[in-house]
Amino acid sequence: MAKLVVALLVAVASADNGFYECLPGITPYIGVSTPKGDTHVERGQDPFYLYCHLNPDFGDFKQGDVDSSMLSFQMSAAGEGGRIILNTTEIESEIVNGTTIKHLFNPDTYGTYNVDCRREKKLDASSPRPGVEVVERDGELYGKLGFCPQRIFVGYPPRDVENFACVSENWENLNCTWDEPWNPIPTTYRLKFKAGASRFIPPRSCPEKSDLETQLMIEMPEELNMCYVDLTTHPSYRQVAETIKFFFNATNRLHATGNQQTFSIPHYGVVRPGPAENLNVEAKEGNTLELSFSIPRTLVHFPAGLVYARRHKSNWTEEWMEWETGEIKDKDSISLSLDSLNYAWTDYEIQVKLLSGMANASDSRYWSDVAHIEQRTLPVVPPTPPTTHPGSFEIIGGINDRTVVVFWKKLDEKFHNGDNFRYTVTNTWVGNHPVPLEPHVTTSAYMEFRKVSLEQFSVSITSENSVGQAPTSSTIVVPPARDLRRIQPKSFTRTLYPDNVYEVAWLPPRDKEMVVSYTVFWCKYKKERPHYCEGLLSWRDMAAPDSSIDVITHNISLPDSSNYQMAVTANTKDFSSGLVWATCTIIKDRVVGKLKDVSVDGVGETTALVRWRLDCQDRIGIVTGYEVVYCPIRDESDVDKSCPSGNYTRKVELPDA
Repeated sequence: MAKLVVALLVAVASADNGFYECLPGITPYIGVSTPKGDTHVERGQDPFYLYCHLNPDFGDFKQGDVDSSMLSFQMSAAGEGGRIILNTTEIESEIVNGTTIKHLFNPDTYGTYNVDCRREKKLDASSPRPGVEVVERDGELYGKLGFCPQRIFVGYPPRDVENFACVSENWENLNCTWDEPWNPIPTTYRLKFKAGASRFIPPRSCPEKSDLETQLMIEMPEELNMCYVDLTTHPSYRQVAETIKFFFNATNRLHATGNQQTFSIPHYGVVRPGPAENLNVEAKEGNTLELSFSIPRTLVHFPAGLVYARRHKSNWTEEWMEWETGEIKDKDSISLSLDSLNYAWTDYEIQVKLLSGMANASDSRYWSDVAHIEQRTLPVVPPTPPTTHPGSFEIIGGINDRTVVVFWKKLDEKFHNGDNFRYTVTNTWVGNHPVPLEPHVTTSAYMEFRKVSLEQFSVSITSENSVGQAPTSSTIVVPPARDLRRIQPKSFTRTLYPDNVYEVAWLPPRDKEMVVSYTVFWCKYKKERPHYCEGLLSWRDMAAPDSSIDVITHNISLPDSSNYQMAVTANTKDFSSGLVWATCTIIKDRVVGKLKDVSVDGVGETTALVRWRLDCQDRIGIVTGYEVVYCPIRDESDVDKSCPSGNYTRKVELPDA
């Protein structure tokens, strides 16, 4: 390894002023630092001396105002990205003679080092000295003033470029880019390229960036390293070349002849096609979409051929189907069929992208931009009627007739399959006889039938849209009124616990031996009863417990903290009781509710009858007692005043059910 050799030249009586010239044309010469100018050294090279010399012919030296004891070195350094590796500081030095000091510099860390010689100059009391280090000598103030700065670059021999990559846009141009690695020692990179294998065609230099800016009418970032050619540049882009080679020669002060680096690019493998064109989709029967598209005209006869990839998703999801791929060779267009899609009357988005047949499919740089199109599948009849339960009905009793409200679980909107979706009645019976009966109210979640016979009533409901009705119907059988009275659960309540867990409780019906199961229903809806729920109805069946149990409880975890209406039915082998709704929610460990409709009547000389009710009625096991507070007053005008003689309290431990 070559070593940096610095010779110490000692000034004699007649100094060589050329030696003390720090920069050409700068006089007088106070002194000089050596080695002069910029020094380039490879990290790990042997340490070497830096010298700071005073010019013996300089006036201050001749007058005895300065000597080598008043000299010093100051140094700072920065590494990669401008990171400070040495703050400005005075470094250790050694006196050589009356005019010279030296410092042993060790190039063990990469970076750019700024070195200044400094000499001490006496300051007047009135002299401004911002930013100047001041020292005191024999009661006098001296400022340390720098002269003859130099730089030391501790770095690498020429390094290889990094991240070299080329892309040909639509087989119409070629653009190659790379990164030049950091090196404190300035390095020059020269690039030439050769398209094709002919040994008679010499490598050519890339077009100058300034020429490209003029030709392409764009401004390119100064730090961008690139080589761009197209059919109009000089030299021009050769489409037919299968291989293109690039030759880098990197030089710096440590390696003047240069470091050679070669890249061989498989041309057709770096072609990035333009996006698919003229996308068209037609809806066909059977939930099928027929897709067609054209490839860019430039690539119709592309030697490597193309690969297409397409995928789709419906508007019911954000999840895309997996990409499906295929080959295209010597074609200007292609047709594809998306068969048996999941949903009718649904918007589908389809995406298509292209790739060179020789490109790396896992490298996203070589895929074309995505072309996309949307189309709706054809409408068909709904697939099913709404889902019902034998007990998904509610009875509002009457003496001679009754109102029946029939509930169901709505079809998911994705299965509506067409415009004007609705639920319709297909048949109604009283007993075994068909009796036409239209609902008084119809919504997406229930139908209300009025003036319904007290005998058995049956209704069949289906789904319908603009194409027609679903192929089947759901039927609910409402038992005769006389049968329902014996099997309806009583006092249905719900209690909300943390984490959206509900405990529901009820008393079994009078004829509990007939019951084989119970069903708990819940329906998400912002309004409470008595409003009918128009949300999504769900339910869970549970076997009937032992008939000796007086209070039946069941826990249900619901998806969120929204408001839910809840109900219960009792089911026999032959029919169901219909829905018994909870009218409010009890929240665990909170006050049950306020008393309402408090009245005092039946007042005697020593007795009074007090009546009341709660917001939540029929709380099983929640309300354990009441507290009645009273006091005597003179007349009714004192009812809102404090009792002058104090209050009396009576506790009612067991309320009368």
